[in-house]
Amino acid sequence: MWTGIGVLPVDQDPAALDALEIAVRETLPGTGGYDYGLASMGELTALSGSLLLALAVARDRLPASEAWSLSLVDEDWQSEQWGVDREAVVALEHRRTAFLAANRLFRALLRATG
Repeated sequence: MWTGIGVLPVDQDPAALDALEIAVRETLPGTGGYDYGLASMGELTALSGSLLLALAVARDRLPASEAWSLSLVDEDWQSEQWGVDREAVVALEHRRTAFLAANRLFRALLRATG
């Protein structure tokens, strides 16, 4: 993984991106409905900010609630530095609810096709 400083995206190693694409493709067939599986994986990724956490949840390597907690590293640090922002807490709770719902959809797809 390549890192950088600032807010602009950093180009990543093409081999790493290929490996992630393969991992996603291998995770989705079990959902039967590829579009719905991809949509729920997309939500898990966007809401957590991490494809790796989304894959860990989808592959049952990490409980969704634990993955959600791990995804809050930046928010936790900000709260420690500046205090708790009540509006941010409400927004995070809405995102957490959506993250857990995306996981339930993914699990339902696995059960329906498994």
